[in-house]
Amino acid sequence: MDTVRMRQSMLSTSTPSVRSNVYSFLIVFISLFTAHHFFGITDFPYDSKLYWSLSTPEAIANFPDNVRGYVYAYLLLPIHFLTDAVSDSGQFIFRLSSSLLYAYLLTGPVASFFRQCFGGSLTTIRRTVFALLTVSVFPGLFLYPLSDMPAAICLIIAIKLALNPERKHWLVLLFFSGAAASAAYNIRTIYLFAFIALLFTIPFTLHEKSWRARGLGLMIFIFGAFLIALPQMAINKRIHNIASPLVFATVEGKSLMATQLFWGITVQRYETYVGKDTPAPSIYYRDPAGIILRSLNESVFTSEPSISGYASLLMSHPMQFLGIYGRHFVNGIDVRDGLVYITKPSINKSTTAILCFSLFFFGALIFCTRQNPRQVEIVYLAPLLIPLLAILPGAIETRFFLPLYLILFGAIATQFQWHDFQKLLRNHWIPLLAAYIVLGTSFLAITTTTMANVSYSLP
Repeated sequence: MDTVRMRQSMLSTSTPSVRSNVYSFLIVFISLFTAHHFFGITDFPYDSKLYWSLSTPEAIANFPDNVRGYVYAYLLLPIHFLTDAVSDSGQFIFRLSSSLLYAYLLTGPVASFFRQCFGGSLTTIRRTVFALLTVSVFPGLFLYPLSDMPAAICLIIAIKLALNPERKHWLVLLFFSGAAASAAYNIRTIYLFAFIALLFTIPFTLHEKSWRARGLGLMIFIFGAFLIALPQMAINKRIHNIASPLVFATVEGKSLMATQLFWGITVQRYETYVGKDTPAPSIYYRDPAGIILRSLNESVFTSEPSISGYASLLMSHPMQFLGIYGRHFVNGIDVRDGLVYITKPSINKSTTAILCFSLFFFGALIFCTRQNPRQVEIVYLAPLLIPLLAILPGAIETRFFLPLYLILFGAIATQFQWHDFQKLLRNHWIPLLAAYIVLGTSFLAITTTTMANVSYSLP
């Protein structure tokens, strides 16, 4: 009798959760599919065109040497195959499948990851708000086949599985965690830092296990990652004659990371324009202070880009670099180019910039004033934030800041309480208003100056 009552209790408590998942999924799916129809995108330019062209059996069988990881092309393969099979020139299959997948992932595993991290609760409204905030700030990542969102979701799933508090079937979870982390790195090489962070984190999160069991768990994690890396090893063997599991990221034969670091000195941000009224599609926003710094150190810039050369510059001019990083951060959270491939100049989008700042300020406020923050949150969030810190010195695209916005939206979805927010405003409205005005003014001053330094070639 007690067993029957327990099962009935579990069913009664799980039913609302299932309904919440289903309702939020349907709302987000309809919203995403409607957005696809509204924008009517049928041609994929630049990076999105490259990813789409790689997701064919012919390209996968003979992967070219001018691209990086293989995983995202493999993920797109069934969608592209079905598109070609039914001669879908209007990209209906891509629109439908991406809307279904992202609606499920955002309202399901990704939203529950932040509940697992922050605590709190998830209702239909909270799941829906989390997903729609993400879509509204970064619509281009859903409308085009781009790698940023799949990589971030793979990493979130990897962290969620590795830190699963229930510890049931923990070795199986660690295996799939390693596979997901390896996939995230293969899709976006900057997530190598997240993979390394997880390697150091896992043994300490298994604190209830013996050190021998922890070592076994770490080996299982690495084995899952290794299996995902096997096709990359075959590709590297054919192209580079070395069976390495790493993704070789280069620009014209030079290190991508070192090149990005040096670009970041003279470029505050860059965008891709698909309108017809500019000399070139790439729009670079120069950093006058960085250009002056380059003029004082021409010998470093004319030689081969290297991490050691960049580090030498950093040590010689720490305050100038601090200013560069600050401007990068401000421009990174200014997602006025959320479509990725913009058709209107960003200089005319000050209203969008103010809305972005306001949303960022609100999310940061909820994050910083949440009830009962836990030390374990550092373990969840560090793998997401470390790659962002690693990419901050380089040439910035706003989509690189997706993980940071996901964290803030996760805090809003799980921690926002109207009563507590009202109390916060009532008791501290003067310092909050002052902070909003001061920070907002600084934000607008930096971004407005950035918009005035347009270039259509690398400075």
